[in-house]
Amino acid sequence: MSPPSRLVVGVPLYPDWTESESSQKHASSGDKQPTQWHHNVIEEPRRFVSLGFQDVAWAFVFVAHVTGITMVAAYNVRAFVSGELFSKRPDLFPSTAAPVTVEAHHGSSPPSLIELGAGLVIAALVTSLLLTAVRFFAASFIRASITFSVVMCAVMCVSAIAAGSILMAALFALCTVGSIMWYFAVLPRVPFSSYLLSLSSALVARYYGVLVATVVMIKLVALYVAAWIVAIAAAVVYYAPVMPRSQGRNLAVPRHAADHSEQSIGTAALFLAFLFCLFWTVQVASNVIHVTACGLAATYYFAGPVHMPRNPSWASFKRSITTSFGSICFGSAVVAFLQVLRFIAHELRRADNNFIRCIAECLIACVEALVERINVYAFSYMAIYGTSYIESGRRAMDLLFTAPEGFEAIINDCLVLPAIRFAILTGTLLAFLLAFLVLGAPMAAMVAGLTAACLSVYLSSVYAATVTVFLCFADCPSAAEGSNPQLHDDLTTLVRRGYMAFPAAYVPSPSLLSPHLHTYGTVV
Repeated sequence: MSPPSRLVVGVPLYPDWTESESSQKHASSGDKQPTQWHHNVIEEPRRFVSLGFQDVAWAFVFVAHVTGITMVAAYNVRAFVSGELFSKRPDLFPSTAAPVTVEAHHGSSPPSLIELGAGLVIAALVTSLLLTAVRFFAASFIRASITFSVVMCAVMCVSAIAAGSILMAALFALCTVGSIMWYFAVLPRVPFSSYLLSLSSALVARYYGVLVATVVMIKLVALYVAAWIVAIAAAVVYYAPVMPRSQGRNLAVPRHAADHSEQSIGTAALFLAFLFCLFWTVQVASNVIHVTACGLAATYYFAGPVHMPRNPSWASFKRSITTSFGSICFGSAVVAFLQVLRFIAHELRRADNNFIRCIAECLIACVEALVERINVYAFSYMAIYGTSYIESGRRAMDLLFTAPEGFEAIINDCLVLPAIRFAILTGTLLAFLLAFLVLGAPMAAMVAGLTAACLSVYLSSVYAATVTVFLCFADCPSAAEGSNPQLHDDLTTLVRRGYMAFPAAYVPSPSLLSPHLHTYGTVV
């Protein structure tokens, strides 16, 4: 029958993982290889074929822009640090003859090494505690997040009544009733979403290469931001138009609209170009990690826990920065462009807060949110099949807007994302409380911020894995029947119990086992 290596070719592409290696691996572990594989996997090898490098032009453009900013920053970093760079443009950066001194105030001394170490320990403990809780009590977090929204709507309704605002009270009362109805409507689907969340959390915890890749990308983004700051300062100094002076007043920042000129348009365009580069780079780094986590989850789904190849996270990360990197840059550029448009709309609304500009900003924000949601599934398809961004986006839109499983995908997001945000909020508040009791208020804020950042980074990978397992099951629910029977039976059982719109999952399966579900809290 079909060898297990054939199942994972292209998911996410393990050309060096051979059947003999699989046999040796499982012979050493004492596992017996299954003798049968599902016919869908064998008959549809196109799902697992490498398509080569995709959207290469976008990768070249991205690398060229990063190289350019890095070179500009390297050339001007010494002048930037010494302040010589700013002295060349007194019209933009008025010089100060007296050096800036910082006076120490009583009671505001910097934290000691012991306090910093204690803060790191508290942040690490709270982060570990919350991640373990999400893995074992995913359903409780989903229910708690919905309950929290109900309570907040009710509190806002009572506050509006106390303030005498009848209209706002009526709106929040409707929101409260709607949240209660939503809770009971999605209650049958909570076990399915909580199962995916628990499984994904266990996957990311076991194959921690995703977290290592995340740390690497964070460091690279930090270096890029430092270079970006130096580069934009140099660009403003050398290329921004010289602003005139009148009556001793610096006109670099005009006070009235009449002070604007054609010269200021060039400065604004330069700033927006740099802003786009910053948004683009942050999006690319975030999506590289997203694709890495998606590739890991897809490998687990199609290969199963017994036939997982060596270093699946590293293989997925390698693919995200090679064959799929151009597609990631393409999709990230679309979102970055919309973010720049929303920034422009926001600044225009601040200058003149009229109805038209407010509606324009709202529409751009809605389009941005829609594109980001499509990108989540497009990048998942990209991680699974190695397709281009256009093809992946088309498949994502087909799933979300035309397939019967698209409605379930939206509901699953509406359950998982609030639960993740509630977990981050809970961990942040808990870390702040513990640090406040042990270290005091100044350190408490730092510890809370560090905890929120760690939870956000970790749970973003968990969410990506959740989306991918859902997508794999929606796209090919029978593929896991041969590679991962327990996962297939559990998901099929949950779908049937929740009366969910997965037509293929309702096909009678002779391998459907007992109604007892496998837990992924400790072992994957």
